[in-house]
Amino acid sequence: MVERPNSTLVKTITDKNDRLCSYDSLTENQRRTANVIIDQFKEISYETRGLGRTSLITHTIDTGDAAPIRQRYYRMSPEKQRILSRQLDEMLQDDVVEPCESPWSSPVLLTPKKNGELRFCLDSRKLNAVTKKDAYSLPYISDILDNLRDAKYLSSLDLSKSFWQILIKKEDRCKTAFYIPSRGTFQFKSMPFGLTNAPATQQRLVDTLFYGPEFEHMVFVFVDDIIVISPTFEEHIALLKRVLNKLKIANLTINFEKSKFFRNKLNYLGYVVDCKGLHADPTKIEAILNYKTPGNRKEVRRFLGTASWYRRFIPNFSALASPLNKLTSQKKNAPSFCWTPEAESSFKKLKECLVTAPVLSCPDYSKPFEVHADASDFGLGAVLTQTLDGNEKVIAYMSKSLNDQERNYSATEREALAVLTAIEHWRCYLENGHKFIVYTDHASLKWFLNLNNPTGRLARWGVRLSAYNFEIKHRKGSENVVPDSLSRSVPIAVINESSSKNVPPNTSDPWYLNIYNGTLNSP
Repeated sequence: MVERPNSTLVKTITDKNDRLCSYDSLTENQRRTANVIIDQFKEISYETRGLGRTSLITHTIDTGDAAPIRQRYYRMSPEKQRILSRQLDEMLQDDVVEPCESPWSSPVLLTPKKNGELRFCLDSRKLNAVTKKDAYSLPYISDILDNLRDAKYLSSLDLSKSFWQILIKKEDRCKTAFYIPSRGTFQFKSMPFGLTNAPATQQRLVDTLFYGPEFEHMVFVFVDDIIVISPTFEEHIALLKRVLNKLKIANLTINFEKSKFFRNKLNYLGYVVDCKGLHADPTKIEAILNYKTPGNRKEVRRFLGTASWYRRFIPNFSALASPLNKLTSQKKNAPSFCWTPEAESSFKKLKECLVTAPVLSCPDYSKPFEVHADASDFGLGAVLTQTLDGNEKVIAYMSKSLNDQERNYSATEREALAVLTAIEHWRCYLENGHKFIVYTDHASLKWFLNLNNPTGRLARWGVRLSAYNFEIKHRKGSENVVPDSLSRSVPIAVINESSSKNVPPNTSDPWYLNIYNGTLNSP
């Protein structure tokens, strides 16, 4: 165990446990009992004990007879070099890396986290290309979700920096070597983020740890997310004690701040789980609910284009959309654009229809996903879909406005950012190992992952995407209607648009032909 005393973090975890234990129906005696077990989990937290190190498994990097690969480091600004050096010091303190001499060398870069901080990342794409793939499978998320429907008491545990708690086989550590200017060459002692077989090793560890009848149908783990469920309070206490004991034996630590105890409702793997079953996560439909009110005819057409793709799932679509269709008239004697109360009512009703069943469906994790992404000058848009029972089903919508810096990106960079944002946003659906397809209307992105000498943002984004199994396919911009519309619907002050994209009836794309023909046959 690597000790990292941190007064701020230690103070944080002394806060009241009620913040982590929010089951309203617990009695005072139950709350006292719950707080005792929560305090015991504090003792194995990263905030208290530092980074764990398990001896139950080691990570191997089997490159066969491949010759060592040596790449030059990526140049960085002085500010980023200081950040890189500081993070290197932290990894040395955590005993995650060590100085070395190695014939291997991969470049490193800094990638942003969700909170805006930068993460040290090894660009291991070339190493991954010569590494023999581990066939160990991640669990089907659907198998986990199917067993959560009757959960009355729920707790979730987050393993702290879980990959770093697994050591790399000594003779393979040299393959993770990297060079930092003015600091020298180092190699990872622990398993870094980005290695092709890292998720399989992590899953093998937790499967070994929580295998047995005492955990069956009550403890589920997907990589580093542990969920504990039980029908009664007493069983939940006993189960958490067994889980605690297993983590102690394995010498693993948790992220206490991200863990939750004795809940009656939890967000897990894209769903809200409670005793009544599975519910759609409200954040999934946030993008379509926040679709800004159209301010001109082009924006109305764009919204109708989005809705029209799924009109077969919306009862009385023509009647609902009629007030909006009237606003799109291009006739010479047509009145000037005026957003009427009838148009507002139609707009709201269509949005409600777009985000209720059967348009938004529960995913089938045994079938492939498709990500349809697009970017405009002002925003990003994407739709996650699956073909279920022969019909195209929307799983989730997403849109995001671009900040001032992102608006200055090149068209290729904005389109790549749309793909990256969508995939990372839907990580819980897409990281299960099954290949998925990404559709984009930017043809050059087909070669995005195979650039010989990527630099800057594209290099960093390529590293972040390297752990996913997907293929990029091109689709004409005139056919990429739904994500294009979402990318242009983000709530910003002023939008000047030069064109409107409508659904072409003569598209040769089989996917869109299927949707289009279905719309004609079942309006």
